[in-house]
Amino acid sequence: MSDFEITGSLDSKTLNIECHGVIESYEDFKDFKASLFSIAKSDPISHMSNPTFNILNIMFIESYPISDNVFGFLLKLRIRDKIEVNFMTDDNRVLNSSVHIHLDEKLNMKLFYTNK
Repeated sequence: MSDFEITGSLDSKTLNIECHGVIESYEDFKDFKASLFSIAKSDPISHMSNPTFNILNIMFIESYPISDNVFGFLLKLRIRDKIEVNFMTDDNRVLNSSVHIHLDEKLNMKLFYTNK
């Protein structure tokens, strides 16, 4: 059983996603990816030839640490599929660890604060 939840909406060509909790295993990552494409009303294969979104606003809440699989997937969307990725996190550790490898620039990473 996964300890994360994905919610979101597709508004025109903008996909807005919120991920609450940690994506720990490869199985969790596959569930994350399937949920994202389900919200986008697409699948990974169809998306390559007929994308339903060209902007992805993705917010990670209480999701530290974030899986390398997630970062790789988001980079593929950005580089291969030319999707504008806007990555937001509520944990400064995610941002700090990403600066060293320039993921902050590639994924337009921002820090936000929640009222806990």
